[in-house]
Amino acid sequence: MNVNQSQSGNTPNNAGRIDLWFVITALTFLFFVQTARELLGATYSLNLATLSLNSSVVAIFAFFSPFMYLLGLSRLNTRKLVVISGCVLAVSRVLMGVDSPVMVYLLFAVAAVIAFGIFLPAVIVVFQQYSHSALKIVCAATIGAGADLMFRTLGDTFDISVYGITAQKLTALVVVVPLIICFVVGLLFCKMKEQKRTKSESKPVKAFFGFSTGAVGFLYFTLLGYPNNVVRWVDGSYVMAAVLSGAALGGFILVSLTSAKKWLTSRTGVITGSITLFAALTACVIVPVPVLAVLLCGIALFFLPVQFYNAVSYIMQPGVTVKQIAAFLSTASIALVVFILLSVFSLNYAYVPGMGILRNQIGTIIMASGIVTLFIVFRYRSPALNSLNKNRVLTAALGVIIIAGTWSGAALYQSRPAPEDTNLVVVTYNIQQGFNTEGKISPWEILEPLNSLTPDILGLQESDTDRISSTNVDIVQWLAHKLHMYVYFGPETRQQTYGVAVLSKFPLYNTETYYLTSIGEQVVLIRADIQWKGEPVSIYVTHLGETEEDQSTQTAEILEILSENTNRKILMGDFNSLPDSEQMNAFTKVLDDAWTSSGNSLMDPLGNTSSSLEPVKRIDYILVSEEFAVKTCEVIRGVYGSDHLPVWAEITDEPEY
Repeated sequence: MNVNQSQSGNTPNNAGRIDLWFVITALTFLFFVQTARELLGATYSLNLATLSLNSSVVAIFAFFSPFMYLLGLSRLNTRKLVVISGCVLAVSRVLMGVDSPVMVYLLFAVAAVIAFGIFLPAVIVVFQQYSHSALKIVCAATIGAGADLMFRTLGDTFDISVYGITAQKLTALVVVVPLIICFVVGLLFCKMKEQKRTKSESKPVKAFFGFSTGAVGFLYFTLLGYPNNVVRWVDGSYVMAAVLSGAALGGFILVSLTSAKKWLTSRTGVITGSITLFAALTACVIVPVPVLAVLLCGIALFFLPVQFYNAVSYIMQPGVTVKQIAAFLSTASIALVVFILLSVFSLNYAYVPGMGILRNQIGTIIMASGIVTLFIVFRYRSPALNSLNKNRVLTAALGVIIIAGTWSGAALYQSRPAPEDTNLVVVTYNIQQGFNTEGKISPWEILEPLNSLTPDILGLQESDTDRISSTNVDIVQWLAHKLHMYVYFGPETRQQTYGVAVLSKFPLYNTETYYLTSIGEQVVLIRADIQWKGEPVSIYVTHLGETEEDQSTQTAEILEILSENTNRKILMGDFNSLPDSEQMNAFTKVLDDAWTSSGNSLMDPLGNTSSSLEPVKRIDYILVSEEFAVKTCEVIRGVYGSDHLPVWAEITDEPEY
């Protein structure tokens, strides 16, 4: 029996049932993508709090839940497994919309990911009853990923069904609850037949090939599925990347309804997808040309479901058992988790014993995952499809919605008002990779004190959140749009720094990133110039290392860079140095400390910025050229969007008398 032939047939009586299972599966993949991302972010946050690996890291074992089928779960009734795991997934997803402590939030995410790992093998068995079953699952997964993309672009990289539409997170439930209701109602009322197979029907399936699927998942989560990640890797255009991503996922769904799917799912289509994937990875990692990289990543995203189709076809061959499917998915989860851990450790190598070898190796990890995707490509030939799907209207409508929704989100940019040549309000803020003091991503808490100040210049540290450890959001872009500011992001994500950025009401030019000597994690200084009152002003932002040796070396390098610039200067950031340290004494010989220049004493505890819960030391500074006068400099207290407090100063070029 051919895998694409019907066992029970796509008769009119079955058409509604097929559509319902299709929608259920699409929502399942949507919930999985969201909860998996939040699980990884919450786990990272809890380990960030201790700057070391701790017990919360066991949460990643949730990805291995398909292995439970190998321990006896396969003997249970498939219908019950689908309903129970689906309901657990739905309930967990709803509870994640409620504001709860990060550990509780993590437990909800863990439950959801475990439920998905149990649900997926069982639902694959369900689809084996229908024709084109592999393509149906792949299209459902693509729709789920497309819906996630749409929700993220509508929220300016923050998923509106996870983080809410406003500062009230409960507004996320407005989006997610209707989806959950559709999912649960469909799950409870959709009928299915039990698939019974004898041992003689069983066909060998190599679980080893699951590594390829896991690598595909890693590339989706880390790079290709997130236009902001692609853009931050190569300093490209977010609008272009978002438009291409929407066209890629929505376009694949629409193409699957045409005769072109015969070529797309053929051997040639699969190999073309692999070639495109490697071209995209090369353009991001080895020869990063922004426009080319963004374009190739969009095309690679279009072909990514083809790679998934090849794998799904493999595990849906006649005679394959649910245990074999689960073994394949277990192997896939191992590859996914290993590659994700390697990518995270390539950033945090300084805090994980033995991980120093991963410094500057994120490109190697990305390219290695691309190679692993080939394991199954050259060993299995998936069947090409000839006839068209029956549920064409539903599938086409969802594809169009994904494209339209994503493009609408990408177009939601407001114009920047013309700046005024009044006094400069300057702010520096270490935003701790987007995590608040409770360990949760909370952009509105960061925005609130900034809105009250309406800064002209904003310097951010630990600002690169465009990676899976920070749930793939772009808080710098989000803040720039909310505050109507221009932005220079500083080092690209592929450089694996924690990130510094400059935001400005004035257009930025002469932007540059300087990589400072660093024994610990890589540290940078960034520069961006503005025109203020007819003259140039150079804005510098940095985040110095944590060791005395690094701080001394980096201080000397920064002072040398500053000495080569004759413009008026503002230097700000997290210096990790106390006011009376040798490093700060060296800086204040050439620049004025805005805190003391405004009349505050050097060691005044009101100037302490770390930590925000218990400010006991001043390590965040705004330093200005002597040509400036500082009218006010204060630390904003009572804000908990980060482990640091923001510092602001009002600067004028008029001398104080």
